[in-house]
Amino acid sequence: MDEPAGPVEPGPRLPIRLKRGTRLPRLGWGPLVALLGIIVLLAGYEYTQTLLPEPKPGQVRTACTFRSISGVPCPGCGSTRAVKAAARLAPLEALRHNPLVMLGLCGIGLALIFRAVTGYTISGNLGASGWTAVGVLVVVLLMLNWWWVLRQHGFLLGSE
Repeated sequence: MDEPAGPVEPGPRLPIRLKRGTRLPRLGWGPLVALLGIIVLLAGYEYTQTLLPEPKPGQVRTACTFRSISGVPCPGCGSTRAVKAAARLAPLEALRHNPLVMLGLCGIGLALIFRAVTGYTISGNLGASGWTAVGVLVVVLLMLNWWWVLRQHGFLLGSE
């Protein structure tokens, strides 16, 4: 067996790595309080829908400030319907309402399942250029999502 002539140089390191953690981390009161807060917000949202005046012909009843003022759907339009469809296990309907929300829910779900099964979390140090790339990606995804939402609501040429 031949030995290497000199020290072996390690390959390039990836900015993202797996970090060992506990399979079931100890959860304090924070997640429970957050879950209760989300339930209260959703209940409040549903309640405010009953308080809003009837929309005029051609208008949509909405609690969204952006749409109420401008008449144009915001990039998050359809998020509530997407989450409700996902909760009913109707992923295609959820994708149709707001694809970015559905993809985000899937990503978070996969990360939680990965953590529970393997005990590893995904962590990393992206550096300045890496975070710039992440920021650009987020803006591009938001713009594509807004295009989809506007198309779904008939605000673009050739839309449904």
